[in-house]
Amino acid sequence: MNSNAIDIVYFMDKRMYDSKWIKVLEEPEDIVFVASREHPFAERGILNLNEVIAQPFILTEKNASYRFILDQFLASRNLEIKPFLEIGNTEFIIKLLRSNLGLSFLPEFTVHRDITSGLLCTLPVKDFYMRTWRQIVYHKDKWLTREMSSFIELAASIKPPA
Repeated sequence: MNSNAIDIVYFMDKRMYDSKWIKVLEEPEDIVFVASREHPFAERGILNLNEVIAQPFILTEKNASYRFILDQFLASRNLEIKPFLEIGNTEFIIKLLRSNLGLSFLPEFTVHRDITSGLLCTLPVKDFYMRTWRQIVYHKDKWLTREMSSFIELAASIKPPA
């Protein structure tokens, strides 16, 4: 973006700022441990982090923004998660979760529909809360086309489920 190779960036990560950017969206997104409604942890109540991360996990790639946040959090506590599968396709991860093939750690909005329908559930973990941020930025010297303005308006109007 800073070299004018792309017009606009929509990303999920920690809050990021640059004096060359105009930020038009910054919305929080909770990241949650999630499992099938059939998983033994589904009805257990508040769980201990150590017992959760010892389960079979299906995660995004190691450097994906929210995976990186989780890895850093765990490292700060001398803990580590060892997934049996790492894949970049969130929808595929959700399909595996629906089949009760492990646990995952995903932005809540990606699994909200499955949670509401009763297929999946979030797992409450004692003393654990994580959040990332949906952000849209463009370069301050960029001329906004009508299409870019429409995209910004549309993206800003979409509110994740409460």
